[in-house]
Amino acid sequence: MQKNLYAYAWDFAYEGLDTVLERIKAWGIDGIAMAVTYHAGKFILPHNPRHRVYFPEDGTAYFIPDDSCYPGPIKPVPASFVQSNNMLADVADGCKRFGLKLTAWTVCMHNTRLGYMHPEITVQNVYGDRYPYCLCPAQPQAAEYVLGLISDLASNYDLDTIFLEALGYMGFPHGFHHEFYGIRLNTCHEALLGLCFCDACSDRARQSGIDIERTAQIARENLMPIFTSDTESDGCDLLDLVDKYPDLAEFLKMRSVVALDLLSEVRRIADGNDVKVDYFGPSPYSRALPEGTDTARAAAIADHYVIPVGSPDPGAAQDDIEHAKSLMPSEKIIISINMGMNSIPDRENFREKMALLQKHNLAGCNLYNYSILPFERLDWIKE
Repeated sequence: MQKNLYAYAWDFAYEGLDTVLERIKAWGIDGIAMAVTYHAGKFILPHNPRHRVYFPEDGTAYFIPDDSCYPGPIKPVPASFVQSNNMLADVADGCKRFGLKLTAWTVCMHNTRLGYMHPEITVQNVYGDRYPYCLCPAQPQAAEYVLGLISDLASNYDLDTIFLEALGYMGFPHGFHHEFYGIRLNTCHEALLGLCFCDACSDRARQSGIDIERTAQIARENLMPIFTSDTESDGCDLLDLVDKYPDLAEFLKMRSVVALDLLSEVRRIADGNDVKVDYFGPSPYSRALPEGTDTARAAAIADHYVIPVGSPDPGAAQDDIEHAKSLMPSEKIIISINMGMNSIPDRENFREKMALLQKHNLAGCNLYNYSILPFERLDWIKE
């Protein structure tokens, strides 16, 4: 049963590589999952000697890219503090010295920097609006970029695992800086606003025999009430729409095939370099469907399927694990536990969630994360 701890490159850069790895080893952690590509954020760092509030550069990489892996126009942009110091190579060497496994935590299609640089390959909603925070996995250049990223990481660094986040489509809710709307959306509205109708998705739909124009009309018809009515309503239900409209159902299935095809290519590259692949995806069916995730098939391709555990209620985590076990063997499942105070109110809550690992015979857990937690809370891991 493996225990990994998430960490960021700035932890090693500002606290010292050996200092951080020695602490992590002392907590009984088996390995680290270091973010090698990441997005913007606003982080409070309780124990960082350089920063208390930190804003990482949006959409950057924490390694020096090998240009030969990126034949197309889209390439990773290294963060400024790693351009003269290949942080991932240093961490890989350090992990080997300390006997820790190294996972490359790789955020794939979620990259606002690259989205603004290449808007033509981003997700396009039913109204023609582009979402710069999400590259579309059906776009050949976006897929080529991700596969180059995997090839670069797997062939040039001593990794145990590549952990894939945002490999496929992202939903509409994002936490973009800043989000403003004065209407209320339910999960169905969010799902419809998250559908991509770019040229690549539309072409692929037509090739699959889907009436893409009718599918777009269905989306617009079911979104119209939220724009024209001031009356709060539960509105549409995605599963009802899927049952009612075969073209919409087939379109959602097509999206999952796009993501699965890409995952299969990632797996092929990783296998060629003796690197494992873990897939981070939603657990509840209601979330997996609009995001284009066929949970069971994704788990069959990847070494592990990682499900998030963010609710403070251990019962919710129990339900998500039970749902995942209905789709895959328990030894395929890793739970990603957010150790922040909003998710883990106290030590006993942490014990209850960790107990689920043995109760369900899971493969392990990823703990979030070294950077943002005080040492007092991180010390709980030693138990």
